Amino acid sequence: MGIIEISMIIITFILMFSTMICGLWIEYSGEEKDPSAIKFHMVIALLTTISSIITILILI
Repeated sequence: MGIIEISMIIITFILMFSTMICGLWIEYSGEEKDPSAIKFHMVIALLTTISSIITILILI
């Protein structure tokens, strides 16, 4: 594996981890949840997950 492939995998896992942390923060922060903010973050999380899976599958 080259440096580009390893970098893409690392970036993918960082994006997936940050998406998970952001979702947990929204869920357990104790603040009032704005439905539009939750929908926005859910869409971003879904797109991040899909792009991450595609990146991993392409690099395998």
